[in-house]
Amino acid sequence: MILAAPAMVVLMAAVHSYAPREVKTYSLAALGFMLLLAGMTSSIHFVQLTVVRRLESADRPPLLLIFFSRWPSVLFALDLLAWDYFLGLSLLCAARVFSGSGSHKAVRVSLLLSGAPCLAGLLGPTSGKLWLQLMGITGYAFVFPVACLLLARLFAQPIGTGLEDGKDQF
Repeated sequence: MILAAPAMVVLMAAVHSYAPREVKTYSLAALGFMLLLAGMTSSIHFVQLTVVRRLESADRPPLLLIFFSRWPSVLFALDLLAWDYFLGLSLLCAARVFSGSGSHKAVRVSLLLSGAPCLAGLLGPTSGKLWLQLMGITGYAFVFPVACLLLARLFAQPIGTGLEDGKDQF
């Protein structure tokens, strides 16, 4: 996660750079929410990798309610906030950047189909029925990679061919 988070920020920076002026507010919001996700999840995983192992191995009882080991857990709840809430908002805002048909429609739909389940995944920790968080996992683990591939394909298209306006035959 620590290595993936900066790449996700760069992806949203590229979306912001690509966005037409009239939707820059949405792309900037998408970048901001992605920055929140990246900072939060990187911090949590860094603490997990550096502090938690040492505390648990230093003949101290594990502080199960704080650490990531099982639910309920403070670090786990914060990570779900990052991945379900901030990622979901980022993806839904980014979807507003892509209008039209072709590649733009494919990217927009994939971002919506990724972001909406992320937000729905919040039902898990808020209701105490963590199995509901599987919706969030579906959004970020299965649909988001597809959206990333579609974005990469769109961004790789030559500028000035009309393809960047969503007029290609996807």
